[in-house]
Amino acid sequence: MDLKLPMLVLAGTAMAGGGSTVRAPPQMPWLHGLDSVRVTDEPQRHVEDRMAAGYEDLECAAGATHGLVLKADIAPSAGMETILASYARGLVVLDHEDQVIASMDGYPCQGSADEVTSLAVGRAFLVPTIALAITHGGHEERTTELALFRIGFGGRIEPVFTAEVELRTGDNVRTGGVWLIPNGLLYQRPGGKTGLWIYDPVGGAYLYGGPLDETDEPPHAAPPPVAAYGS
Repeated sequence: MDLKLPMLVLAGTAMAGGGSTVRAPPQMPWLHGLDSVRVTDEPQRHVEDRMAAGYEDLECAAGATHGLVLKADIAPSAGMETILASYARGLVVLDHEDQVIASMDGYPCQGSADEVTSLAVGRAFLVPTIALAITHGGHEERTTELALFRIGFGGRIEPVFTAEVELRTGDNVRTGGVWLIPNGLLYQRPGGKTGLWIYDPVGGAYLYGGPLDETDEPPHAAPPPVAAYGS
């Protein structure tokens, strides 16, 4: 696939103001352009009881099992869905009858700051999208990643993009961000330069299309967790 032409088209669109003007919500300040957004960073009691067992072990901090919940129209099925998120137990989407539409595994515990920091649901240029801010590590050194998901065919949770957006070491904090544009996104590494990512409808994910600055190197994007599908 030749990415040069679409990269130039998308970059031109973004520079010309063709991207969304929706500002990042304060609970998820790294994500710009998610329209009709609902977002929460407030843990709810007993959310984890509605989710399958995950990576909980003696090494998991209390925040790893804290659950976030939102209601939104995110799937093709009738009615509003309920989205549940937890660091250790992953992501679960329930239909209006509280039946599991789809689920995804959680994350292995790494440190005392492990948690899903915030959960957002909205539309990336009309496409229903789930966003998670996931923090790994300890209170002295930790990394926050932004992960984007879509509900695909057969109720699958499709991880379409995951990348670091904040690096914290003591009082030193480096931040980046994601700006949604038509059929793509711009990703700035924490404290670094910006690259263009193009959505591939065949692969169902955003692919790196090149730096906006020719001297830049490809940004690091962490691999998403493997999805596990509910019925």
